[in-house]
Amino acid sequence: MKKGIFFTLLIFFFVFLFSAKTTFAIFGLGQSFGGKILHTKDIKIQAAESAGYHCLILGSTITIAPLGSPAGTPIGYFIPASVIPKTRTTPMTGQFILGKYAGTTSIECLPPHFVMPVITVPLSIITMFGTSKF
Repeated sequence: MKKGIFFTLLIFFFVFLFSAKTTFAIFGLGQSFGGKILHTKDIKIQAAESAGYHCLILGSTITIAPLGSPAGTPIGYFIPASVIPKTRTTPMTGQFILGKYAGTTSIECLPPHFVMPVITVPLSIITMFGTSKF
């Protein structure tokens, strides 16, 4: 009888421990964002490239119009090449996007003839996201 109670309590303990770790892992990924994709390249990156700069991007960038996101949510994001959308759809202009971001990265844009200074564009890093089908 005591072994049965001990075994049952042990199972409840492991279930609680596993669910707590899962909950902390989900909320530990950063802050939430959501909105509509305005450009599939960040507007600051676009401006630098149209001025002749070459920006070194190991992934992709987007600009969104935040919808339902907390005040102060950034509009420019960097999506590392290793981050795959949960919905398996490629981000396109006009789609809705929802996800999490954490930290920032600086994208270096090199001048065409090294006469002008190097431009650094800070962008928030997306850690997880999904887009609408359209």
